[in-house]
Amino acid sequence: MNLNQIHKIELDGQIESAAKHYEEWLEEYPDDHHSVVDLAVLYWCVTDYGLHSGLKLPMDFVKLASSRSRVLLDDCISKTGDPEATFWRMYFDYMDWGREIDEDVKQLLKNSPNCLTPLVFLVLNKVEPIGSEKVSKLRASLIGSGPTKVKYITSVLDSCSW
Repeated sequence: MNLNQIHKIELDGQIESAAKHYEEWLEEYPDDHHSVVDLAVLYWCVTDYGLHSGLKLPMDFVKLASSRSRVLLDDCISKTGDPEATFWRMYFDYMDWGREIDEDVKQLLKNSPNCLTPLVFLVLNKVEPIGSEKVSKLRASLIGSGPTKVKYITSVLDSCSW
């Protein structure tokens, strides 16, 4: 199964099946850090009560998703230092536990200017003005990403006045 097929399954709301296929993909392509991030965001999003109850996902899957999202990112960060994985790991801690990450995000953007995903945090929290050009670049960078990650980032961008 290729990533386009996995994304289609995800778009169709077959979240458990998509997660299973992502896991299989990552067994075959363990260095695909983009798919690691896509799966980690998928897992993190399904821990939201409104999402998992609306999709009628089993609690065993939600519990797995809760722990697996961070494990995937931690492994990716330790192996590759991937800035997007680093951002999402910080962001999950911010959203779930209120960890302050303002300066860490600014530093990540400074050290990895081609990684635009941290702009989500700046937009959401109005940490600093970023302008429509950067928002447009962020939207364009989402092409080919996992549908759950795209929906999440797009919803943040659409809900905030930047």
